[in-house]
Amino acid sequence: IGTRARINDMVKNLNMETDVQLVTRMKEIVPEFLSENSDFEALDVKKEKRPSAEESFVLTEVGVCT
Repeated sequence: IGTRARINDMVKNLNMETDVQLVTRMKEIVPEFLSENSDFEALDVKKEKRPSAEESFVLTEVGVCT
């Protein structure tokens, strides 16, 4: 199902779904949107922090990463 269809479906259900259900749908459409400092923060899909190039170099040099 395409993005436009998902948005249209969400709009059709605005009056039939809870706020949590609607925000969950929105986050499925735009997963990089984070609800920082709100009740919906629990719905955020947190990406694993990846080390920067500099951090990777240091970790490799001290033998933490290979």
